[in-house]
Amino acid sequence: NGLSTPMEYATALVSAAFVQKHRQNLPSAKLPSELQHTAICTLPAGCAAPIYTFGRRAGGEADEGAAAASSSSASSSGSSAALLRAMMVRISDANAVWSPPILLDTPDTLHFEGMRPHLTGAGDEAADKQGEGSDGGAAAAGVTAVAAAAPAGELRVADEGALGQKPRSLLVQATLKADGATLFAAFGDATARPPYRIVNRSKRTLWYEQNHVAWSRCFLAPGRARSFAWASPV
Repeated sequence: NGLSTPMEYATALVSAAFVQKHRQNLPSAKLPSELQHTAICTLPAGCAAPIYTFGRRAGGEADEGAAAASSSSASSSGSSAALLRAMMVRISDANAVWSPPILLDTPDTLHFEGMRPHLTGAGDEAADKQGEGSDGGAAAAGVTAVAAAAPAGELRVADEGALGQKPRSLLVQATLKADGATLFAAFGDATARPPYRIVNRSKRTLWYEQNHVAWSRCFLAPGRARSFAWASPV
C-alpha cells in the first residue's frame, strides 16, 4: 500500500463475465452482491500483506454452481480457463468506492478513481447552461477570470482544482509486477501523474465519456484541464 491512507481489499475467484460486468458498472461503496460474504482485509499505509489463497466466488447458488461446474470441468480437462484470481480495493474514506476487479494472473498497470466519480463540477453546470445557444462568449463564474486574463483570442488553461476549488477525486494506480514466483500488486497515488489529461482550449463546454460506459459522462468548462483515466479499465 503506497497510499497515504489505509486501504481495504477483498480477493476471490471469479468468472470472466463477472469481471466484464463490474468493470462497466458505476463504482459503489459496497462490494458487488456476488461478493457480499467475502472477507474484507485492511492494509495500513506503507505496509504489505501476503495473499496465499483465494476463496470460492461468493454469491447466489446459481453463480456458485456455475463456478463449481466450471472448476470441475477444468480439473478433468486440464484447462486453466475456468476461474480468475481477482482483487477489489478501496481506500479508508467516507467517499471511497470499490475499484473495478483487478486480475492478479498477469502483470499489468491500470488506473481507477478511488473516490465517488464526479458528474459535474463547481461552475461547470453554469458554464454549460450559459454556453448553450451562444457563440461561447459567456463563461461560468470562476472561469471568466481565466479567460479574462488571457490575451485577446487566447484562452488560458487552468488545472481542475485551481481558482479555490479542491480536487474532487483520487486517482489510484495499481501496478502488478512479477518477481520470481510472486506477483506483487502495488497501489499508489497517481493524481498528479495521470495517464491522460483532457484540456479544453475552446470557448465552449465539452462533454466526454468512455465508449459504452454511459455513467462516465462528464463535462469540462472552457479553460479547464482534467486528469483522465478509463472509467472501465480495458
